[in-house]
Amino acid sequence: MQSNVWSVNIGKLRAGYLVDGKPETQEHLAKELTKLLGRSISRVVVNQIESGTRNLKADVIAALARHFNCTADYILGLTPAP
Repeated sequence: MQSNVWSVNIGKLRAGYLVDGKPETQEHLAKELTKLLGRSISRVVVNQIESGTRNLKADVIAALARHFNCTADYILGLTPAP
């Protein structure tokens, strides 16, 4: 399946986001999104988002933007830089 622009951008953001000096794992991102959204987000869901097999809802886009300290426009591929 072809990746969406947003799935590629999320993968880039996660790879560049360091936790204890290492790139953030999907498991860590899932835990952070769970905290931000107040509902359970699994590693499998994060994998589906990154692979482009799961559509993003507005609240998830907003949580990702808060977590990565970037704009929702970047996540959606509307601007070239976070």
